[in-house]
Amino acid sequence: MRRKKQRWFVISFLSPALLIYAVLFVWPVIQAFYVSLFEWSGLSDVRKFVGLANFQHLIGDKVVWQALTHNMVFLLLGGVVMMVLALVIAHCLQGESGAAKTLRGIYLLPHIVSLVIVAVLWKFIYNPSMGMATTHRLATVLHRDLALALVGETHERDSPFHRGDERFYAGFPDDQRWPLAADGGHAHLSL
Repeated sequence: MRRKKQRWFVISFLSPALLIYAVLFVWPVIQAFYVSLFEWSGLSDVRKFVGLANFQHLIGDKVVWQALTHNMVFLLLGGVVMMVLALVIAHCLQGESGAAKTLRGIYLLPHIVSLVIVAVLWKFIYNPSMGMATTHRLATVLHRDLALALVGETHERDSPFHRGDERFYAGFPDDQRWPLAADGGHAHLSL
C-alpha cells in the first residue's frame, strides 16, 4: 500500500514536467520529422511525399558533413575546456589563502557591483529635486494645465500648484509619495 502511494506521489510531481516536455519538445520533433518526409516549399498546399529521399540528399551533401564536424569540434573541445576551467576555478576558490580570497573577490565583484549600480540609478531616477521620474511628472502635469488653459477651461483643483491635492507635488521636496502608481497618480497623466 505504501509503495503504491509513493508511486502516485512521484507520478503527480513528474507528470507536469513530462507533459510540458512532450508538448514543447517531443511533439515538435515528431512534426518536423513528418514534414521532412515531403517535398514542400512551406508556403503552398501542394506537398509531394518523398519518404527518406530528403535524408539521402543530406547524407550526400558535403556542407552538411562540414557543419556536423564543426559542431562536434566545438562540443568536444568547448565542453572539455569549460569543464576543466570550471574545476580549476572551483579548486582555486577553496581555502583561506590570500590568493583564494583575491580570486573570490574578483569572481564575485560583478555580482555585487551590479546591485549597487542599480540602487544608485534608482536613487537618481526618484530624486525629488532632479530625478527623471519627478521632472517628467511635473512636465506632464504642466503640459495638461497649459492645454486646458488654451481651450478656456481651468481646473484649479487639478493644478499642480493647488495645495489641496498633494499628489501633484511630485517635483517638490515635501512630497514623500513615490512611486506615482502607488497613489493612482498615473490616472492624471493624460489630458
